Amino acid sequence: MGQFLVSAQGTGLRLFSVIVNMVIGIVLARLLGDDGFGQYVSYLAFAGLLASICALGLPAMLAREVALARGTGQEDSIAPIAQMILATLAFLILALLGVFLWGSQSGFLLVFFVLGTTCLSIATNIFNGFERVVLGQWVGAVFRPLLAIAFFFMLAWTQVLSVNTAVFAQGLTAFLATLLLFMVWPRPPLLRTLRGYWYRLPVRDYRQVFQVGLTFAFSQTLINAMTQIDILIMTALRPSDEVAWYYAAARASFVVSFFFGSVCKIAEPRIIRLYAADDRAEMQKVVHRTVLLGIAMTILAIIIALLLARPYLLFYGEEYLTAMPALVILLVAMLFSSMIGPAEQVLRAARADSSILVVAGISVGCAALLAFLLIPLMGMNGAAIATGAQFIIFQGLQAYRAWKLTGIGPTILHAIWQRAQPALSNTKDIS
Repeated sequence: MGQFLVSAQGTGLRLFSVIVNMVIGIVLARLLGDDGFGQYVSYLAFAGLLASICALGLPAMLAREVALARGTGQEDSIAPIAQMILATLAFLILALLGVFLWGSQSGFLLVFFVLGTTCLSIATNIFNGFERVVLGQWVGAVFRPLLAIAFFFMLAWTQVLSVNTAVFAQGLTAFLATLLLFMVWPRPPLLRTLRGYWYRLPVRDYRQVFQVGLTFAFSQTLINAMTQIDILIMTALRPSDEVAWYYAAARASFVVSFFFGSVCKIAEPRIIRLYAADDRAEMQKVVHRTVLLGIAMTILAIIIALLLARPYLLFYGEEYLTAMPALVILLVAMLFSSMIGPAEQVLRAARADSSILVVAGISVGCAALLAFLLIPLMGMNGAAIATGAQFIIFQGLQAYRAWKLTGIGPTILHAIWQRAQPALSNTKDIS
């Protein structure tokens, strides 16, 4: 019951964030116009991918190592990660200073946004490692988007709203959210994890962190690409107005993935801790509870999405209703994907990050191939089929790999099978 309440709260916060961000998209589309809003979306998409690369996967690594340290009591692996995080931040600060002195406004905005989102990612991942996920979500999913809306309306009221000022506002809100995170928690764990920064550690420790970090970074970059590949290929093959219609529908459908993702994200630190403690039985129970909660939340999300789809699309304009079939296709795919369970979290607990990288690469490649084949024939519906297949392939391959490595079955079929085994055994005994 406790996990359900926490998951419900976390999912509610993520849903609120998604709704607010959709509102931000509608407002900016109206204020900036189709061309300006397209530039803004493209800029943030590119900056988001760049931020994943620049972070070197270190924030996610830190969250995992903090969770593992709480399960094993060994904190030796945290120090080199903390040192590389400070080095990465120092590099980004120098880069920001460099583009400012060079006089490149677009370069300054790009680095400023990357630095802000990197700082926020570090802070939220530390909170995740200490199983304070909901507190991090309150700041990242509520405070930041509301602050962004306030900035956008202020910029519009002062008649200085543009693509550049909108991007700057997003970067600034990331910095302010990071600051608030450490203000609401009087004893920020970052300070403790960074104490070993000035200690001289063996070079092999850095090399290992760098290698694992690159795996994290490429994995996260490919995962981000999974949400962008359809838009990029649609841009290359279809008219711009059809791309805009599909973008509105696709981003609305991703609200469902946030429901499922919230359940898995909250359970991730516990899954990692139980794996480190070698408590497979309890870990399997947590994984099964997570997949059941994930499916329930996904079904709820689909109902909400279908109820709100028409008025949401009409906010953009009547022509956007032509994307309704694509939206339905994506929702069905999200439901099947949720039935596969928290496979990624099990792989991260087993430190099988290279498997996630390989699976993400295969999934993106399959999506790109399907998109190139189907979009010319079916337009938006072809893009939706390619994207839906991509998420199902991604989840399915991860689940298979997780089961082979750990013996933990994350899917709903495995949960049903285990629950049915006692009844089957009793039937055999009676016969």
